[in-house]
Amino acid sequence: MKHFIITLLLLISFSQAICQVTGEVIDTKTKNPIAYANIWIQDTKSGTTTNEDGTFIFEKAKIGDTLKVSCVGYEEEYFIAKADNKISLNAMVVELDTVVLQPVTYKRIKKITTFKKKDLKKYYANGHYSIARYFPYKRNYKENPYIKEIKTLVWNSKREKVNFKMYLLKADNEGNPTNILIGEPQLFYVKRGVREVNWRLKSPILFPKEGVFVVIDRINIKDNLYSNEYQKNIIQPSISQETIVYPQNTWLRFSGDWKRSKEFKNIGTTGEDNIAINIELTD
Repeated sequence: MKHFIITLLLLISFSQAICQVTGEVIDTKTKNPIAYANIWIQDTKSGTTTNEDGTFIFEKAKIGDTLKVSCVGYEEEYFIAKADNKISLNAMVVELDTVVLQPVTYKRIKKITTFKKKDLKKYYANGHYSIARYFPYKRNYKENPYIKEIKTLVWNSKREKVNFKMYLLKADNEGNPTNILIGEPQLFYVKRGVREVNWRLKSPILFPKEGVFVVIDRINIKDNLYSNEYQKNIIQPSISQETIVYPQNTWLRFSGDWKRSKEFKNIGTTGEDNIAINIELTD
């Protein structure tokens, strides 16, 4: 009987350990679900993303893991995983003083060009991470101080459309990414194949003197996963890399922490170049 009880307890403990971790992420104030929030096992590259209704199933997590939740525009939160979880996030204040509150003329245009569509052959591919490129402020931006349009190139291998987010983060005085959101994030849907994505800002944004990060959030949900004969569950879309050599200003975010992409190994990329981003400035 003693051996039976011990075996039974071990089986119960084992079943709890492998029990699927599910849950919902909501806004603390509004109680509304938060779509496409990233959830990570602390200090690992293992993560998942909430669905459009704020729910998630984290197959790689187990009960008792410390999980970290991060979503642009919200404060990060840690919690100990249970079988079913309900996590509330507190909204952060959007950086309003960098948003244009006066008319712009659009008379003078300046282009920051890092890629031409025909030149691109390399992509940041599989992996659950956010990816960002830093653009420092330059004196000659004074005559064209507002960000009007942002372009990038992505590659979707699925027959169906996939989605991803783009947004802007303020840099600190040393050119590192902060969590200060500039303006509002934008959600994009792209069809199969190589697609140029144009983000025309509704309200032009003043280029911060500290510099700015253009961020692409890859969304790790079932509808964005693609499998082929070589690999399963490849997160779509892949993000293009420029072929022109510039200083390495691309950063990746795993488990809520930003690091330069060259610090990571085996992340499913074909190189360590900057992501391809074109910016159009206006006066």
